[in-house]
Amino acid sequence: MMDQIWYVFVNTVYVGVWGIAGIMMISAIASWLPFDAENKLIDFCDAVSEAIVSPIASFLDRFEAVRQMPFDISFFLTFLVLMLTVNLLEFLK
Repeated sequence: MMDQIWYVFVNTVYVGVWGIAGIMMISAIASWLPFDAENKLIDFCDAVSEAIVSPIASFLDRFEAVRQMPFDISFFLTFLVLMLTVNLLEFLK
């Protein structure tokens, strides 16, 4: 019984993490394309991405070297953390 609960839990988190990663990729690609300002799908993807990325961005903002970078690495690091989580979950399956 416990094995089944663990299996369901791990697979649910696995699918959720992949879903968040997919939403982040849609948001990243959409930021380069001209979309209508009132596109609900893009607004949703941006809101989810921002909610996931903002804690890592605020953590990274504590470091002077990161603040002086000419580009924002918080999105990349968040995506990296998600992919590491996926790999860990595949190991736990």
